Amino acid sequence: MKKRWLVCALLLLLSVGLFGCAGGGATTVPLPPSDALCGSYIAGAADAQRLFSVDASQVFYYADQKNGRFVRGRVAPQGEGTYVVACQDPHNAGILPHQELLYDGNGFSLTIEGERHSFQKIDDVPAVIGDPSRYS
Repeated sequence: MKKRWLVCALLLLLSVGLFGCAGGGATTVPLPPSDALCGSYIAGAADAQRLFSVDASQVFYYADQKNGRFVRGRVAPQGEGTYVVACQDPHNAGILPHQELLYDGNGFSLTIEGERHSFQKIDDVPAVIGDPSRYS
């Protein structure tokens, strides 16, 4: 009986250990294409990543922590896969100008501070860095 209990305990430990090893690595797996723009998108290298999130009410949150940019606005659907992006605060037009976004099911490109950036979907759930009230 004691031997059987010990074998079960070892098998349990082994399976937990293997499960931990298999799921322990942080990897970015592309999501399958989706018609829904709602979610979180990322652009740039690790030291200069930019996050763009869209919630279910079509409000977007753009964060560039390296440069201290936190912008909020709206995305308005215009047609199949086409949206218009507009900042809530007109003073942010220099950062993220009013523009059209073409969504391909996995991502899109935006002009930010005069440079084109390609965003890829990382989650179907919108993410906001820090307190949402800091976004204007």
